[in-house]
Amino acid sequence: MIDAILQKEVHFHFSKSGGHGGQNVNKRETKAELYFNIHDSDFLTP
Repeated sequence: MIDAILQKEVHFHFSKSGGHGGQNVNKRETKAELYFNIHDSDFLTP
Protein backbone atom coordinates (compact mmCIF):
# COMPACT_ATOMS: atom_id res chain seq x y z
CA MET A 1 0.00 0.00 0.00
CA ILE A 2 2.69 2.48 0.98
CA ASP A 3 4.80 1.57 -2.06
CA ALA A 4 1.88 2.21 -4.43
CA ILE A 5 1.25 5.65 -2.93
CA LEU A 6 4.91 6.62 -3.07
CA GLN A 7 5.25 5.48 -6.70
CA LYS A 8 2.48 7.92 -7.65
CA GLU A 9 3.90 10.83 -5.65
CA VAL A 10 7.66 10.57 -6.15
CA HIS A 11 9.18 11.42 -9.53
CA PHE A 12 12.80 11.10 -10.60
CA HIS A 13 14.53 13.12 -13.30
CA PHE A 14 17.95 12.15 -14.66
CA SER A 15 20.20 14.48 -16.65
CA LYS A 16 23.80 15.23 -17.47
CA SER A 17 25.63 16.82 -14.58
CA GLY A 18 27.73 19.90 -15.07
CA GLY A 19 31.09 20.89 -13.75
CA HIS A 20 34.33 19.02 -13.46
CA GLY A 21 34.54 15.26 -13.51
CA GLY A 22 36.42 14.17 -16.58
CA GLN A 23 35.16 12.87 -19.88
CA ASN A 24 32.49 10.61 -18.38
CA VAL A 25 30.51 13.50 -16.88
CA ASN A 26 29.62 14.90 -20.31
CA LYS A 27 28.42 11.55 -21.70
CA ARG A 28 26.37 10.01 -18.91
CA GLU A 29 23.19 11.11 -17.19
CA THR A 30 24.64 10.96 -13.69
CA LYS A 31 22.62 13.75 -12.06
CA ALA A 32 19.45 12.54 -10.31
CA GLU A 33 16.69 14.78 -8.96
CA LEU A 34 13.75 13.60 -6.88
CA TYR A 35 10.48 15.56 -6.90
CA PHE A 36 7.91 15.24 -4.12
CA ASN A 37 5.02 17.66 -3.55
CA ILE A 38 4.58 17.66 0.21
CA HIS A 39 1.41 19.78 0.10
CA ASP A 40 -0.54 17.45 -2.22
CA SER A 41 0.69 14.22 -0.66
CA ASP A 42 -1.74 11.45 0.31
CA PHE A 43 1.13 9.68 2.08
CA LEU A 44 1.60 12.39 4.71
CA THR A 45 -1.41 13.29 6.81
CA PRO A 46 -1.79 16.41 8.98
